[in-house]
Amino acid sequence: MNLCYADARRTIIEQIRKQKGPINLIIEAPLSVCFDANHNPKGRTFEKRDSKTRYWYTGLGCAVMTAAMYLIRDIHEAMKDLPNVEIRLFEGFVSFKEGKTDDKKDVRALREKIKNAQQFQGSIYSADELKFDESDELFSAFRVASLDCGIPAVIVAWPIPEDRHQSSSIQSQPSLSRRM
Repeated sequence: MNLCYADARRTIIEQIRKQKGPINLIIEAPLSVCFDANHNPKGRTFEKRDSKTRYWYTGLGCAVMTAAMYLIRDIHEAMKDLPNVEIRLFEGFVSFKEGKTDDKKDVRALREKIKNAQQFQGSIYSADELKFDESDELFSAFRVASLDCGIPAVIVAWPIPEDRHQSSSIQSQPSLSRRM
């Protein structure tokens, strides 16, 4: 099912309202931002593959990050009248594919990686693995809208870099539940 933004927003909020337990919400958009020691925008580790880059602050990344800000704000507003609903927020990264895939296949790949996190540890980047340099600063992309959701783990859908170790962890995954 392919939905436009308004339909997807409505469907997500309806699912949250009906949910009895925790929800894993994967958004394919930059959900955290990085700046260097001089406060200039800087890419995150998984956004560079060999000589190719897909940095959060360039191209389509900015547009989908803005849409995600509106979605998170709407979810936050919808949660105000709900009991304590836990939403586990993840950033999905679908780039550097070795050919064309369809959206459904990309979504299934992201879901599979979070459902089987132990098996796909190399595809999951925790917040402390996103910096190139120790002096880099990471922030929630929603901090500018006073909705600091923490730094979500990032799930990389397609090929895992060869040098990626298998010790990633999602244990300290930020949640939207009452953090917004």
